[in-house]
Amino acid sequence: MLRALSDIPIHTHHPQLYFPDGDIVVRCRNRDREDSFTYFCVHRAVLEKSELLRNVLAIPHPDDTQMYYDNLPMINSVDDPRDVAVVLKYSYDPSQSPVHEEDVDVAYRLYGVLEMADKFLLEDLKSMILEHIQRDWPTTLEAWDERERLFYTRWESQPHKAMDFHAPEPASVIRVARRFNLRSILPIAFYHLSRTAVDTAYPNHSKEVLKLADYSARSARVELLGVEDRFKALAGRERMFGWIGMQIENLGIEERWGSQCPLVSSATEGGDEDGGGEVKRHCYDNVVLRLLTIQTNILANWDPLKTLKSNFGALEEEGAGSNGGAGASRVGSDSLCARCRKEWDEWVGATRQRLFDSLTDFFLDL
Repeated sequence: MLRALSDIPIHTHHPQLYFPDGDIVVRCRNRDREDSFTYFCVHRAVLEKSELLRNVLAIPHPDDTQMYYDNLPMINSVDDPRDVAVVLKYSYDPSQSPVHEEDVDVAYRLYGVLEMADKFLLEDLKSMILEHIQRDWPTTLEAWDERERLFYTRWESQPHKAMDFHAPEPASVIRVARRFNLRSILPIAFYHLSRTAVDTAYPNHSKEVLKLADYSARSARVELLGVEDRFKALAGRERMFGWIGMQIENLGIEERWGSQCPLVSSATEGGDEDGGGEVKRHCYDNVVLRLLTIQTNILANWDPLKTLKSNFGALEEEGAGSNGGAGASRVGSDSLCARCRKEWDEWVGATRQRLFDSLTDFFLDL
């Protein structure tokens, strides 16, 4: 009886890693089909670079249990053949790094490789991958701003691609951080996760998203996370919003941008009782408007660090230094006097820093 092609087992030799002078075969079951295998014919000395494998290969096998393929001893691997290929290539030539400078999806793409490196005690390979991942999730605000700027610059150069092609996504990073004890990056990874929608769908595998003219928003592979971690992100976002509300409530706007504004005293000293009223309240009203804008934008984009940064030193003074220095005494409708601008920038900068330093107070039990 003829057999359907789908019933015939598929045995594939790896195109780069089946050496004619190899002395041992590694067989891996392909993930997409149970009876499909990939074979690697390699050199025993390369496998023995792993101390664990060296010890395993040293164990003698009775003749009736030793498997053979192509007249060579064969061992089975439970790992994905794609991951095995990466590990073998690195073992043959460590200068050929599996990670590249702008590779932002390492935590997902090389997760299986990380597990193999950990299992077979390949510390150099493991450290290389983990260090690359850590680089994209800095633990200082200054470094975080630099990375965010870099990712956005990449996206601006190729806006027809989703932002996720240019920046790392948090769910796969959280999985790696938990598995390989990178707890220092968990707070900022959860912060980023809190910026994404609950029903987010990672767009890297969606061709439709590339048709969008503007897709700077970012998403996550939430299916990699449990319900508990998703809840932690939502609860952390809620705590952050409450904390920011308290900072604004305790700001002392009337004193800092009302009574202490130099334009108030200049209006009083000049006796400008009629026209002085508008000038007197300008900086105060401007700050109130800025705070309302901040609160509105945070609720819209779920990104307080970005929102606060966009309001740092924002809204340049109109006419300052022109008209014989008139801008020094009266300011444009969307600006602050020099003293109030300095006070505002100091508050925004300090609030951003405290927010970043307090991430573990928002995202608990990481």
